[in-house]
Amino acid sequence: MAIRLHELYYHSCDHINLKAGDSDYKLPSFLNIGDLVGKALKRIFSTKKADVDPDLMEITYSTLNEAVNIGAGKIEYGKPNYDLAQQLRESGALFAAGKSWHQAKELAALTVRPDGKIRSWEEFQTLAAPVVENYNQTWLKTEYNTGIRAARSAIQWKKFEASADLYPNLEYMPSTAATPSDEHKVYYHIIKPIQDDFWIKHMPPSRYNCQCSVSQTDDDVSDAIPDGPDVAPGLDNNPGLTGKLFSDNHPYISTLSDKELKIVTKKAKQYVTKRNEDGSRRS
Repeated sequence: MAIRLHELYYHSCDHINLKAGDSDYKLPSFLNIGDLVGKALKRIFSTKKADVDPDLMEITYSTLNEAVNIGAGKIEYGKPNYDLAQQLRESGALFAAGKSWHQAKELAALTVRPDGKIRSWEEFQTLAAPVVENYNQTWLKTEYNTGIRAARSAIQWKKFEASADLYPNLEYMPSTAATPSDEHKVYYHIIKPIQDDFWIKHMPPSRYNCQCSVSQTDDDVSDAIPDGPDVAPGLDNNPGLTGKLFSDNHPYISTLSDKELKIVTKKAKQYVTKRNEDGSRRS
């Protein structure tokens, strides 16, 4: 999973370079990630098995909630797009549960030496450090910033739909990155109707850290779409249509066995139910 996620998130590394005056969002300060990771490590060292750890899930789920708050805005009940924003928040549950499962599985494997003997707590902590750093810092930051852009894209899509009678087409706009990747340049200034299937999968962000965008227009439609790169797994959806920040093709979900998926899905639903009933947790 480590190699797969690193390649997936940083394959388009040029997208990380922002235009002047821009900056990536830092992880939410209200989360005590160190404390939550500490509790999870003790639990996993004790059980020595994979599971959807509630504290590891809390880190990602709360972070994605905040991504929606920033990208979509804190929309009040009864206001336009409130239901969409709630869908986006809840979509993070399965994603966070799958991530928690994979992380706990990697950590549980570190509790035992190759000869079958149990590692000491100190040895386990040392080996676990780079794993939790990847999942809860490095990769989480990419997921957070991409989630913000996905939520922003979803709200923008609804605005496009509302004014489609005046501006029926959408234009794929260039990246705002200071040194944009060449991958998406084939799509720059492609114009297609809002109902075109192209926008089902190619509504930015379609790569992690991608900063391309879409603009509404009444200009003429492009004749053809050139061959371009595949959309990154997990981003091959239109959040404004699906209500999901990430699709289920993300490796956190797509690599689960049928048995694991059932467990993860059940734990995700239980977590959301408990979290909704417990007003003490940030939403």
